Amino acid sequence: MELTDKDLASIQEVRNLIKTAKAAQAKLAKKSQDEIDRIVKAMAEAAAANAEKLAKMAVEET
Repeated sequence: MELTDKDLASIQEVRNLIKTAKAAQAKLAKKSQDEIDRIVKAMAEAAAANAEKLAKMAVEET
């Protein structure tokens, strides 16, 4: 029975993540291209600044 509970919890987690993603997409859809460009640039800079840490995390995950 425990496996079923974990399965149900996973399904609910996915539903919650989808709901959050849809809300975020709706907010992003209202932003201008300049705002989107700034967001993407900030994301790229954050990734570059943390590249080594992110690479280690990726290796640990696989």
